[in-house]
Amino acid sequence: MFSLSLLSKDWIKRGAIISARPGMGVVIRVHGEIAIIVWINKGPSPRHRADLYLTWYGAPHLNLQYGDVVRCVPFKMHVKHLHFLNVNVPFSVLRRIEVEVHKEILLRNDEERCHQISGGPNIPCNRIYSR
Repeated sequence: MFSLSLLSKDWIKRGAIISARPGMGVVIRVHGEIAIIVWINKGPSPRHRADLYLTWYGAPHLNLQYGDVVRCVPFKMHVKHLHFLNVNVPFSVLRRIEVEVHKEILLRNDEERCHQISGGPNIPCNRIYSR
């Protein structure tokens, strides 16, 4: 399985598989002492729009099982709370994760922009209606 690195702070970089309090994750960016990560959900879980199912190549390479998904919702966490698991994500998988994170950020920004003013009409601003 995985082994924890004692010098994890020095090894936390883009593409690293990490362990933290909520579970396992993938580091997608590091800015100084802050890492931006996405979580790996173990086992079957309810479908989310930001879920990325790994291919037959990606899952076994990362010691993941069938049904484990990467939930591409970015979170910030201080690197001192992360432990490097001596495994890095292949570049092709990391690129797919980054594309899904970008899509999720765009969707969330659109949702926030479209919040209705109380008492106003309940019409989504990202839809075009024709008659």
